[in-house]
Amino acid sequence: MMTIKSTKQMLIRAAALLTLGSMAAGAQEKGFRSLFNGKNLDGWDGNPKIWSVKDGVITGKSSGPDQLKYNEFLIWRGGEVKNF
Repeated sequence: MMTIKSTKQMLIRAAALLTLGSMAAGAQEKGFRSLFNGKNLDGWDGNPKIWSVKDGVITGKSSGPDQLKYNEFLIWRGGEVKNF
């Protein structure tokens, strides 16, 4: 017999799988081009002291509010984007 807790866990896992599946399907759409290659910041413009790629993820890091005198964003400069 399933408990309420195990049923909730099963539903959460199913939702996660559906989400991942739909993300993978979207990546295969005709004309789709990823803005991030998972390896480096090619096409992106930002302060390399703050922005980097760690374990396939874009990462922003600072030592605290005193490090930044103003906001420093990471900006896509690798081409024109549409329908995203």
